[in-house]
Amino acid sequence: HLHNDISILQFYVKGRALNEQGLGMKAEGDLEKAMELFQQALNSYKETFSCSSKIAVVYEIAVVYENISAVKVDQGLLEEAIAASAESLKILRRTSGDDDADTKRRMEAHRSLLKRLLENRS
Repeated sequence: HLHNDISILQFYVKGRALNEQGLGMKAEGDLEKAMELFQQALNSYKETFSCSSKIAVVYEIAVVYENISAVKVDQGLLEEAIAASAESLKILRRTSGDDDADTKRRMEAHRSLLKRLLENRS
């Protein structure tokens, strides 16, 4: 049991570190490297999730999808940004509910992305 807890913690810490590195790369303008790191973070969190269904891990997965959405916006890939945003929103709604502050913020960001997409198409 202790070994399993240590494995879960290692995957969780690795996921957080990769997500932070991805944010750093995004801030530096290296969007491809940021996406690579966010994808690695997702994989690490999913590995954690396979060992444990703790809400904190699920929330971190939602955060990574939100970061991926932001990179896709910067890359001009609005449809992909919306897909990542929708995944983040789905997770937040399922784990935190519609009245949660993070869920409300993600809903507003998602609406904004949809509006931008519609504006770009007209």
